Amino acid sequence: MGTLHLRHITIVGLVITLGACATVGDWRQDAVEVETCLADYRAIDAAVNAAGTGDAEYARIEGFPYFRIDRFLASYEFKSFDAAQRTAWIDRLVARDLDGRSVEIGNLPPGSRAALEAELGGNATDRSKACSATLRAFDHRQKSAHRALPPRVRVPDNYSSGLRLAGFYPLSALAVNFGFSRWKANYLPVFDKASGALPVKGRLRAYAPAPQDALTPTAVKDLVDASRGNALNIPEPKGDDAGALITAFAPVWQIDTASDDDLIGTPGWRGTKTTVDTGQPRTYVRFSHAHWQGRVLLQINYMIWFPSRPKQSSFDALGGHIDGVTWRVTIGPDGRPLAYDAIHNCGCYHLFFPAPGLQAKPATRPSPYYEGTVIAANAPVPAPGERLVIRLASTTHYLQHVGIWEGASDITYPMADYHDLRRLPAGERTRSLYGPDGIVKGTERGERYWLWAMGIKNPGAMRQWGNHATAFVGRRHFDDPWLLEETFEPAGAIR
Repeated sequence: MGTLHLRHITIVGLVITLGACATVGDWRQDAVEVETCLADYRAIDAAVNAAGTGDAEYARIEGFPYFRIDRFLASYEFKSFDAAQRTAWIDRLVARDLDGRSVEIGNLPPGSRAALEAELGGNATDRSKACSATLRAFDHRQKSAHRALPPRVRVPDNYSSGLRLAGFYPLSALAVNFGFSRWKANYLPVFDKASGALPVKGRLRAYAPAPQDALTPTAVKDLVDASRGNALNIPEPKGDDAGALITAFAPVWQIDTASDDDLIGTPGWRGTKTTVDTGQPRTYVRFSHAHWQGRVLLQINYMIWFPSRPKQSSFDALGGHIDGVTWRVTIGPDGRPLAYDAIHNCGCYHLFFPAPGLQAKPATRPSPYYEGTVIAANAPVPAPGERLVIRLASTTHYLQHVGIWEGASDITYPMADYHDLRRLPAGERTRSLYGPDGIVKGTERGERYWLWAMGIKNPGAMRQWGNHATAFVGRRHFDDPWLLEETFEPAGAIR
């Protein structure tokens, strides 16, 4: 997750001390009005666990079954809130739990859902909403609840210290970091080449979004700032404004296409197996947020999926079922992109492309036990109406070039909500692309047989948002809201 920012650890020590004397939910003992709701939550969770429809998008908060949290919300200091900010923050914890439960309940097999609702005596989603309101109102009146919450507001990282201990991490990490350095030395020079100088294995195929009127940086800034109408000043664009911003920064995907495995598609289920339908190319989109110099910045994430990264031999440990890439744009305070970064949907190959005006901070932990940030190239500056083109290699789907698009597209891709992947049609029901552990079933890679020692479960497998560990040596997460500020600074900054 990069270096820890001590002033940004979620809860201050005094609050931890105060909360330590309150056990989980002890303030609710003998509270008749909440006992039924707690029993209902247990029944819902039991049905979800039995059916395997758990959702890993957000972390649960011990003792508060109507809250879930992500790294962005966990980055706030609870004690610093005024009343309006506390309410806005709580609203978002509640909304994330309701969202997660809606997915989990909605994906239950019909028989399981019917049995659950017979036990509850009504619609399970409606019961979770009613119980959320009941428990929130009750806990709001309890000082013990106010003390107990802050020390539990955390998101576990995606690294296991136990696995690292078992894998002799002090030794194995040195070997992995050496291998990673060799990979960078062989791979990164590709970004020094012009697009036309890159080899082509098959045929270049370009996917572009539907055209729209250009947005100037001022117009972008106005749209983002207009969405900050909440006590936390978080940009949360909705409706047409969200659509305009998403389309404005959507890239052209230019892919060296040598086989069907290089075609973009739509993930789905075929029986018990996950698939990607290349007859329906889509780009999935979601917002995220980053802290930058006292402000919260809007990020737009664009995700594509391929049927596989085909194995090149029986010894290929990187190939496997389903592959994908995520491209992220961080919009600066002036309405211009501040930085871009990308990962494969396993969390692997995390690359940064800073815009002009941004420079990397000096390495704060130069160490064989810190993988470091990979800056692949400086990002080009598109004029209003111009688009970036992301060139991807055949087979590996490695990024090869980021430039300004000047050609014509082969295919116009539609954009879809990333959250659609959590409720995919599957016969008479729906299923999430992701399992309860946040991993896409069947996408394991051979590399897992040795990279497990880095503490990451099933390394190389495709995973859900919030579960992308992006460094094998050290700790770093794609959704860490402090990552940009810990890595970069304004160009010319005085140290």
